[in-house]
Amino acid sequence: MVNRTYLLFLLAIICFGSCVSQQKYKSLLQARDNLELKATDYSIQLAQERTKALNLANKNQDLNRQLMQSSGDNQRVNRELDQLRKDETSLTVEHEELTVKFEDMRDYFDIVLDECDKNKIATARKQRELNQREDSIENAIAHLQEVESTLLDRELQAKAWEVIADSKSVLVETIYQDLSQSLGNLISSQFSIIKESEAVKISIDEPVIFETGSINITDYGTSALSQMAVALNAQNNIQVMIVGNTDRNRISKKAKYLSDNWDLSVLKAAAVTRALTSAK
Repeated sequence: MVNRTYLLFLLAIICFGSCVSQQKYKSLLQARDNLELKATDYSIQLAQERTKALNLANKNQDLNRQLMQSSGDNQRVNRELDQLRKDETSLTVEHEELTVKFEDMRDYFDIVLDECDKNKIATARKQRELNQREDSIENAIAHLQEVESTLLDRELQAKAWEVIADSKSVLVETIYQDLSQSLGNLISSQFSIIKESEAVKISIDEPVIFETGSINITDYGTSALSQMAVALNAQNNIQVMIVGNTDRNRISKKAKYLSDNWDLSVLKAAAVTRALTSAK
């Protein structure tokens, strides 16, 4: 009789425990699905930000190519300008020589003009030639002025591009100095701030931020990211790109949105993004 009662009591406990576990399981599934949906949204946003960053990089490359092309054009225009100046000098000397000859011929033909019609014809021919040369000189001078105007426009455009490049370099240097000062207490072998040509890169080793084998952020990571958020919010007109990385070890268990290390890197980047945006 005692054994039967004991078995019935044990069976009741097992049934009751199964019911509680089923409810918790459903709750966990629902929470997991919500987290996965949020991770998907953050992944889409991250892809959009990456696209924006790529577009800006392409625009910058176009500006650099235009600057290089402008420098080449300036050199070519300078060569043409030098040649035109040489031509102008040569034409000026030739014009002066012809003018002297013309004056001599005019004095001479004034004397014999009535006696020789041939001399009149020759004089008229020389005058036409002189007029043609004068027209050539005027055309060369006009062309030279056009080239000088074009060269001036090119130089002004090149200076404008140089100002843009210098402004970008100054902005990167300013951001680097501000972040180095604000985050100086965090800098270590696992936390570095690097100044690149067009950006400032903050590199943090995974163990500093995440728990081992997890996308959960450590307490130290939360504190460090909160300090980073304050430092980044203090900057004006900056764009932040967050990139997640993983090691070569395969993930131990696959999930609906976690099939390989690529997915894991996205989830880690999303976790850091949430931590930065929610920091106060």
